[in-house]
Amino acid sequence: MFATLSLFILLSYFGVALAAAIPVEAISKRGNLPARAAPIKALVSVYNTTNQANPTFMGYLDADGGVSYRVTSDPNSATVVSAQLDDLNPGDISLLTENYGYPVLGFTGNYTSIGSGSHNFAFLASANPIPKNSPAQRVSTQSITKGGFQLPTETAVWSLSDSDSLTIEPTWINPNGSPVKTSLLYVPYFRTFVVTGDPRALAVWDLQAFGFPVCFRLDTKNLPSAS
Repeated sequence: MFATLSLFILLSYFGVALAAAIPVEAISKRGNLPARAAPIKALVSVYNTTNQANPTFMGYLDADGGVSYRVTSDPNSATVVSAQLDDLNPGDISLLTENYGYPVLGFTGNYTSIGSGSHNFAFLASANPIPKNSPAQRVSTQSITKGGFQLPTETAVWSLSDSDSLTIEPTWINPNGSPVKTSLLYVPYFRTFVVTGDPRALAVWDLQAFGFPVCFRLDTKNLPSAS
């Protein structure tokens, strides 16, 4: 009961929620990427990976005008990002977007560390850039509080897990400097994304939250013509 009460006190401020699900597993491979790839513009397509052998296309990432990101079926209203695909190390893909007045896509929340055995999580958000390989920094320049109080935030988190499908995945840096493999989850009822190191621990912490694993893929084929 205490965990549930604490969760909904948090959600009453953010207007978003968290979820739990099976971790997303990805196979890393370089494919045929050139040694120095040019920047690309892309939409971020979202796939339900509950069935990892056959992911289901859900739509495109889009800002909802509030504090969170949602899924839209219309590519013309989707968020357009710019990505530099230099190599496959965590943090080496920077998604540049001006949603909510902040230029980089990352994660923010109440916690500086996540990992196995912990229910800790962070929300998908826009923010000012946080240096690569840096643990979460407490900043107000992110889209959850929009210049209000400071929250632990990371942005140099994205890496390419499959160069053929342009699948990207986040890696969190804990305060001790260690990278943590994460699971990206979507909550249908609250229409938002969270990242965690242990979906099962998150589910035990609050059984009223429910979600499923997703993956992000960069889509360069369905960009609006104005892009």
